Amino acid sequence: MADTSAKRDPNWQPVAQGVTDDANVDTRNLLVDPVTGRLKVNTTGTVTVTETAPTDATKVNDSIAITYNASNQPITLVETIGANTYTKTLTWVGSVCTNIGVWV
Repeated sequence: MADTSAKRDPNWQPVAQGVTDDANVDTRNLLVDPVTGRLKVNTTGTVTVTETAPTDATKVNDSIAITYNASNQPITLVETIGANTYTKTLTWVGSVCTNIGVWV
């Protein structure tokens, strides 16, 4: 099994990475659009992003699940922090995101 610890940037902040879902469990960098800064994904299902355990014991390890529609646009974000779950809904008209709801 590969080392799955996130690398740190020049400001000593952890860098987001993904882990392969095979027996090797290799750590991979995430692909980001150089113009928009958006994460590039290719999926028709649900993507779950989970933070690695923080080194600061006072911080909570949260996770975010992103659900996509048939056009590969994110439509819901579900964040879980400890025992609490929060949902945010995104509304799309064609290829334009017209509304991002509040966390509920």
